[in-house]
Amino acid sequence: MLSSNYNKHKFTFTGFIVDAKASLIIKNGQEKRIEAKVMSLLVLLASNAGEVVTRKEILAGVWPDVIVGEEIIAQIIYSLRNALGDDAKRPKYIETIPKKGYRFIAEVSLFEENPVESITVQVQKTSKASKQVLITCCFIAITILLVWLYTEKEQSTYAINNILPVTQMLGKEGDFALHKKHHDIAYVYHDGNQADLYLRNLENNQQQQITNDDWREFSPLWLDKETLIYIRQKNNIFQIVRRHQQQSDNILYESNSHLMHLTVNNISQKDIIFIEYEHYKNGRLTALKSLNLINGDVQNLHNRYAQLPAEIHLPVYSADGTTLYFVNNNNKNITIHALNLLSKEVIQLTDEFDVIAHMSLAKPDQLLVSGTRSATNGIWQLNIANNSIQLLLPTSNSQKITKANLAGQKNEIYYATIKRSYDQVLANIKTQTFNQLPKLNSDADEFTAVFSQDDRIIYFVSNRTGYFELWSYQIASGRLQQITHLNASMIARPVISPSGKMLAVVYKTDDLTLAVISVATGKLLSKTVIPYIKHPLSFSQDEQVIYVSERRGQVDIYEYDRVSLNSTLVQEKAGLFIHESINNQSVMLMDYQYQGIIKRDLVSGNITPLTNAIKNISHLVPGQLRIVDDTILAMNNNESLPQLYQYPLTAGAELKTNQENLLLTLPEGAWINDINYSGDQVMFTPEGAWLTDISHSGNQVIFTRNVQSQGNIMKVILSQ
Repeated sequence: MLSSNYNKHKFTFTGFIVDAKASLIIKNGQEKRIEAKVMSLLVLLASNAGEVVTRKEILAGVWPDVIVGEEIIAQIIYSLRNALGDDAKRPKYIETIPKKGYRFIAEVSLFEENPVESITVQVQKTSKASKQVLITCCFIAITILLVWLYTEKEQSTYAINNILPVTQMLGKEGDFALHKKHHDIAYVYHDGNQADLYLRNLENNQQQQITNDDWREFSPLWLDKETLIYIRQKNNIFQIVRRHQQQSDNILYESNSHLMHLTVNNISQKDIIFIEYEHYKNGRLTALKSLNLINGDVQNLHNRYAQLPAEIHLPVYSADGTTLYFVNNNNKNITIHALNLLSKEVIQLTDEFDVIAHMSLAKPDQLLVSGTRSATNGIWQLNIANNSIQLLLPTSNSQKITKANLAGQKNEIYYATIKRSYDQVLANIKTQTFNQLPKLNSDADEFTAVFSQDDRIIYFVSNRTGYFELWSYQIASGRLQQITHLNASMIARPVISPSGKMLAVVYKTDDLTLAVISVATGKLLSKTVIPYIKHPLSFSQDEQVIYVSERRGQVDIYEYDRVSLNSTLVQEKAGLFIHESINNQSVMLMDYQYQGIIKRDLVSGNITPLTNAIKNISHLVPGQLRIVDDTILAMNNNESLPQLYQYPLTAGAELKTNQENLLLTLPEGAWINDINYSGDQVMFTPEGAWLTDISHSGNQVIFTRNVQSQGNIMKVILSQ
């Protein structure tokens, strides 16, 4: 432990000398001045080297006389890491302790010698020749230092003057539209059962409720002072609606597919752009469409712009209306692109983001991106001209920013936050009881659990170590064990081999990787870097093949050799589920052309259609359908309360309504009207719970439940 008044002294740690009194850090003889608050944080962490300093202690130590929110901690931690050249993924100095705080991991000691005097003595002892060399080296060093300081100045982050709440209701206020000229904000408020539009005047804070019905509104968009456009959804119906003042709703467009991401061309104001979920109906996952507000015409822009990719999200018009920026998930990395509407050329701007939740135009040459980059979640500024990226506001580990907009020409950003925690719950279908699994769940996030072949073990993903890893949990004994040490930023849903000895999984560290992992040792048995997300579905009975769902213009199923990981096409326009027979002669799988289960003979190639009337097939994701004996168990995700149904496995016959059997309704919680993108799968993100696996016996299911969810709209005031 260092002295409590250490801010008056110099200290050293690997590669650095710190002059706390002068707010200087010295590395390789080069000095760099840092802000007083950043130095206070460095002194606090170094004074408690090896120990966890909580967020509460940081607030008390760095801002002893000022009340600030925890959001500012992530900003100052980022500034300190940036000054030290530290990496949040592979820290040398500052380690993040999830849900707790931070720890300084370098060895710290007092510095007794004056570095300037030491350098002077060394110079006096050099010969004339050595002096000349030293002078030349010093000149080069000074030149490099000046360039470095200039670059730091040019790329320095904005300073945060203040962070203020805009809304503080008990539910979640997240999806909003800021009217940049008239001081009004329209936002969606979720109370767990209902989602309605509200309007707040930012000058007098007067608020009014705009909608109060059984529709769920989202994606609000201002046309002018009196006119809002938004999307609403009820059951399987989606509508784009225009509302002028207090007049009745004017329905502009209706679809049975999910609609999202409204944006308007601010130059003409006659066309709006939106995304319609197609699920590869026309070889695309999502379709970019335009709606003419004058004559109501709807056009599919993929027909006009041939270079558009199959999966498009978050479209944003440029200030002059000639360019459309959008996010493409159909790659190894999430990428931001620009479509020139005149030349029809598509260019890539950046692929440096791991997650993008929202994108908006800040200035004619800048985009605001809400998302995650280099393990840091927050609001980022993307310079369109040179593709440089600058962090404006990072967030704490428990909080994510889902949307951000710049308020006109002011240095004010309005943003929406969400705090969520995820647990696993085990449900018994026969007894209709729920086991909260207290020995499995932690204060971190637990995701995508799956059953072992004998249904005695649950394999799941958790970030309780700070990174995502695979864990196992024995249901009877409650024994918990970490399997992998991947230090991954993402792990998709794993699948277990019939013997229980291997797991197939897709994860991301520096690269997106498909791997086979030993359950006993956690070692990688085979791996290959993949260009985009893929979903392992199952192993063959002899465990020599892994069946994988992937997309190359459409959803297809491939078989991968377990050792070489070379792939061969099994079935086009298929995915979600595949099960190999005991004799290895046939497979049953989900076929999207047939919209149901088919049986395919692996020797002759003959196909036998089976049940094709399962509810809402296109909304299911891997793990939400299983065949048990002569029945099918499948989720229906199109209800406010997700439900598990049982269907008879019949050949070539239409399913009658009275043949379906409701087995289980997941706990209370409504589906919010947003999209959670995970590679080539799109699913509605639940407020309450979503199922990740059905046991092989068909007696139990395990689902991920969202708990302690809270969201608000905030305002941050920035200065350079």
